[in-house]
Amino acid sequence: MKRRFPDRAAGFSGNGFDISSHNGVVDWNLIADADMDFVMIRTGLGQAPDVDAQFEANYNGAVAAGLKVGVYHLCCTRTPEDAVKEAEFCLEILDGRDLDYPVAYDMERKGTFAGGRENTTAIAKAFCDTIADAGYVPMIYSSASFLNENFDWKKLKNCKVWVASYSDTRPKLPVSADLWQYTKKGSLEGANTDKGYCDLVYSYMEATSIK
Repeated sequence: MKRRFPDRAAGFSGNGFDISSHNGVVDWNLIADADMDFVMIRTGLGQAPDVDAQFEANYNGAVAAGLKVGVYHLCCTRTPEDAVKEAEFCLEILDGRDLDYPVAYDMERKGTFAGGRENTTAIAKAFCDTIADAGYVPMIYSSASFLNENFDWKKLKNCKVWVASYSDTRPKLPVSADLWQYTKKGSLEGANTDKGYCDLVYSYMEATSIK
């Protein structure tokens, strides 16, 4: 699914995409010639030892291609205590690497929300506070419906927001979205999965280096 990139005057400050090992070996020479400003790269899943197999290659390739870089880590827990451990694992993978965009907590597994709104908020806060304490900017990623229904945003004021909503209209949320993953069926030569797709993302951030 090909989408026209927005006019920068409309409020967007960048065109980007997100990747993981599902995208295979990325051809960063092709990406360098594309109309892309930033990339969000998966670090890993849950706790050790589940590092994304392509993280290091993707980070190095993105930097060499001149892209701004952020990362995301998949939430695999139902408790705030384990969320801290997941954040610590994410930081271990990062190993002090410089980032331009935030460290996002990918909260999309249904089990994460099984304990109710208060517990989900506590999980998010535990991860984000640990990331912030390490000097990075924390972010929460989820679908528009989950973001609307499952978080107490008064307790998450230090967290930026990345929303997944596959429509032509910017989703309505109780907080401002900093990133919008607007399609999971985009096309980006050099970074498509074996199904021929790539997640594409709009940014409302004018990012500068944050660590």
